[in-house]
Amino acid sequence: MTQGEAPTGISEAVAQAAAKIKTNIEKVLVGKGDVIDLTLAAILSGGHVLVEDVPGIGKTNLRCTPSRYSAHSSASSAPRI
Repeated sequence: MTQGEAPTGISEAVAQAAAKIKTNIEKVLVGKGDVIDLTLAAILSGGHVLVEDVPGIGKTNLRCTPSRYSAHSSASSAPRI
């Protein structure tokens, strides 16, 4: 294993968890696979996300949905994106 490389078991577990989360989010936000992928990547890397689009496309649902399917979810103080 080289520097910066995650142990295989951990990276596989994270990939499986991310796939399950994405599958559940896609049940709520249909046709937004690219946005979901980028949002999950940002969340898993500890980054921030700015979603810009027209009203009514599910930006708030994108913010709320991961916490609905997370075992360790906490209420967010931001009511909308």
